[in-house]
Amino acid sequence: MFIDCADHILLPIAKTVESMHKDNVWLDISSNLYTAFWTMTMYDIETPTESYAKEVKKLKGQIKQLDDNIELNSSELLFQRYNSTDFKRNVNEKKNVCQL
Repeated sequence: MFIDCADHILLPIAKTVESMHKDNVWLDISSNLYTAFWTMTMYDIETPTESYAKEVKKLKGQIKQLDDNIELNSSELLFQRYNSTDFKRNVNEKKNVCQL
Protein backbone atom coordinates (compact mmCIF):
# COMPACT_ATOMS: atom_id res chain seq x y z
CA MET A 1 0.00 0.00 0.00
CA PHE A 2 2.76 2.44 0.97
CA ILE A 3 4.78 1.61 -2.14
CA ASP A 4 1.72 2.15 -4.34
CA CYS A 5 1.09 5.55 -2.76
CA ALA A 6 4.77 6.54 -3.02
CA ASP A 7 4.89 5.40 -6.65
CA HIS A 8 1.75 7.39 -7.41
CA ILE A 9 3.46 10.56 -6.18
CA LEU A 10 7.13 9.95 -7.01
CA LEU A 11 6.97 8.32 -10.47
CA PRO A 12 5.66 11.44 -12.24
CA ILE A 13 8.34 13.50 -10.51
CA ALA A 14 11.00 10.94 -11.47
CA LYS A 15 9.93 11.14 -15.11
CA THR A 16 10.20 14.92 -15.03
CA VAL A 17 13.61 14.79 -13.33
CA GLU A 18 14.79 12.20 -15.87
CA SER A 19 14.01 14.56 -18.74
CA MET A 20 15.99 17.36 -17.06
CA HIS A 21 19.34 15.50 -17.17
CA LYS A 22 21.48 13.92 -19.85
CA ASP A 23 21.15 10.18 -20.47
CA ASN A 24 24.61 9.39 -19.08
CA VAL A 25 23.48 10.52 -15.60
CA TRP A 26 21.11 7.57 -15.42
CA LEU A 27 23.83 5.00 -16.07
CA ASP A 28 24.86 5.11 -12.40
CA ILE A 29 21.59 5.86 -10.61
CA SER A 30 17.94 5.42 -11.41
CA SER A 31 15.63 8.40 -11.60
CA ASN A 32 13.46 6.77 -8.92
CA LEU A 33 16.34 6.56 -6.43
CA TYR A 34 17.47 10.09 -7.30
CA THR A 35 13.97 11.43 -6.67
CA ALA A 36 13.48 9.43 -3.47
CA PHE A 37 16.82 10.68 -2.09
CA TRP A 38 16.14 14.32 -2.82
CA THR A 39 12.65 14.19 -1.31
CA MET A 40 14.03 12.96 2.04
CA THR A 41 14.69 15.17 5.01
CA MET A 42 17.86 15.13 7.10
CA TYR A 43 15.95 13.09 9.69
CA ASP A 44 15.40 10.36 7.07
CA ILE A 45 19.08 10.03 6.22
CA GLU A 46 20.78 11.04 9.49
CA THR A 47 23.02 8.49 11.19
CA PRO A 48 22.01 7.90 14.82
CA THR A 49 25.45 8.85 16.18
CA GLU A 50 24.32 8.80 19.81
CA SER A 51 23.15 5.18 19.50
CA TYR A 52 26.40 4.18 17.79
CA ALA A 53 28.45 5.93 20.46
CA LYS A 54 26.58 4.03 23.21
CA GLU A 55 27.22 0.68 21.50
CA VAL A 56 30.90 1.47 20.90
CA LYS A 57 31.31 2.47 24.56
CA LYS A 58 29.58 -0.73 25.67
CA LEU A 59 31.82 -2.90 23.47
CA LYS A 60 34.98 -1.10 24.62
CA GLY A 61 33.89 -1.75 28.23
CA GLN A 62 33.43 -5.45 27.52
CA ILE A 63 36.85 -5.65 25.88
CA LYS A 64 38.45 -3.83 28.83
CA GLN A 65 36.82 -6.27 31.27
CA LEU A 66 38.27 -9.19 29.34
CA ASP A 67 41.71 -7.58 29.20
CA ASP A 68 41.63 -6.69 32.90
CA ASN A 69 40.53 -10.17 33.93
CA ILE A 70 44.02 -11.48 34.68
CA GLU A 71 42.67 -14.63 36.32
CA LEU A 72 40.99 -15.70 33.12
CA ASN A 73 44.01 -14.93 31.02
CA SER A 74 46.52 -16.55 33.34
CA SER A 75 44.38 -19.64 33.97
CA GLU A 76 43.89 -20.04 30.24
CA LEU A 77 47.62 -19.75 29.80
CA LEU A 78 48.31 -22.23 32.58
CA PHE A 79 45.75 -24.64 31.16
CA GLN A 80 47.33 -24.42 27.72
CA ARG A 81 50.80 -24.94 29.20
CA TYR A 82 49.67 -27.89 31.30
CA ASN A 83 48.01 -29.57 28.34
CA SER A 84 51.03 -29.00 26.14
CA THR A 85 53.43 -30.30 28.79
CA ASP A 86 51.20 -33.29 29.58
CA PHE A 87 50.81 -34.13 25.90
CA LYS A 88 54.56 -33.88 25.36
CA ARG A 89 55.19 -36.17 28.36
CA ASN A 90 52.70 -38.75 27.06
CA VAL A 91 54.28 -38.72 23.62
CA ASN A 92 57.75 -39.20 25.13
CA GLU A 93 56.51 -42.07 27.33
CA LYS A 94 54.93 -43.85 24.35
CA LYS A 95 58.08 -43.29 22.34
CA ASN A 96 60.18 -44.89 25.10
CA VAL A 97 57.79 -47.88 25.33
CA CYS A 98 57.99 -48.45 21.60
CA GLN A 99 61.78 -48.43 21.68
CA LEU A 100 61.90 -51.25 24.26
